[in-house]
Amino acid sequence: MGLVLPCEIVAKEALPSIRALLAEILVKKHRLSLYETAKILGLTPAAISNYILRKRGILAYEKIVENREAYNTILYLADRLASGRCSGDECSKIVCKLCKTLGLCKSYF
Repeated sequence: MGLVLPCEIVAKEALPSIRALLAEILVKKHRLSLYETAKILGLTPAAISNYILRKRGILAYEKIVENREAYNTILYLADRLASGRCSGDECSKIVCKLCKTLGLCKSYF
């Protein structure tokens, strides 16, 4: 099988679902446009549309939604992003916390 690092699993499975949920919340709850959401998340409007239509990011979507702590973390992150009060470093830390909450990351540090 070879060496598979925890962050590789996160990048392939969880991160697309995190983006899908963030896109959905930013567009539906915060009423941001696809363009505004794309700019915030560093993606294209087409990618945002695919996330919202669940053409992308479905692997861990339900697992995140069903985990109350993880979902609340996503809501918190979306609120911070929508308000423009989330630095890159802070957002990264929130996503790392989310991965640990989901049991996907067993940080060695």
